[in-house]
Amino acid sequence: MTMKLIKRSIAFGIACALLICSAVTAAAQPTVTLLDSSADGVSAFIGVSENIFWAQKFTMPDNGISYQIAGLTICNIITIFNSGTPTANISLWSAVNGVPGSEIGLIGAQGIDHDGSFTFNPSVNLQLSSGLSYFIQFDAPNGFWELTGTTLNGATGLGTFGPLFEQINGGWTPYDMAASMELIAVPVPEPPASMLLLLGIIATGVCGCRHGTRK
Repeated sequence: MTMKLIKRSIAFGIACALLICSAVTAAAQPTVTLLDSSADGVSAFIGVSENIFWAQKFTMPDNGISYQIAGLTICNIITIFNSGTPTANISLWSAVNGVPGSEIGLIGAQGIDHDGSFTFNPSVNLQLSSGLSYFIQFDAPNGFWELTGTTLNGATGLGTFGPLFEQINGGWTPYDMAASMELIAVPVPEPPASMLLLLGIIATGVCGCRHGTRK
C-alpha cells in the first residue's frame, strides 16, 4: 500500500508541474490583433438625456484556436458633451440569431472626458471560441455612440467585423459600418496530451484506491 501511495504522489506531482508549465505558457503567449479598424473612422461621443446602446458584431477565425481578450481600444473619439462626463461601459456579449444575446462579462468602464483613444482592460477571463460570433456592446448612460466614416471592408485582423447595431425600441437595427476600435487577445494553449494522460492515471488510481479491497 505504501508503494502505491508513493507512485500516486509522484504522478500527482508530475501532473501539477505540467499544469504550472501550461499556465506559464499561456501567460507567455504573444498578443495578436483580432480586429482593427482604428485607422478607418472617427468615434463621436454625444451627450443626450437617455441611455442608448450600440453593439459591434464580429466573428472569430475558424482555426481551432481559442483566444482570451487582452484589451480593447476605442479609437479616434471626438467628445461633444451637452453636460457632464458620460461613462462608457464596454462588455462582451454572445450572439443569438444574429443579434446580441446575453452579457458574458465586462471588458471595462471609464469616463470619456477628452478627445483621443481609450483602452479598456478586462479584469476577468473573457474567452473567445474558434468560429463563433460575438458582440462588443457600448453602453453609455446619458449618451450614445455616433460612429461615422467607418467601413466593414476597411478592418484588418484575424477576426471578421460584422455590422454595427443600434438598440431602438427594444430591437436591434444594423448599419453598414463598423466601430473604430482595436481588439487584441492572446491564444489559449490546449493542455498537453501528456498532462491529460497523467490526470487520467491519477483518477484511475484514486478510483481503484476507493473501491479496492484493503489487504
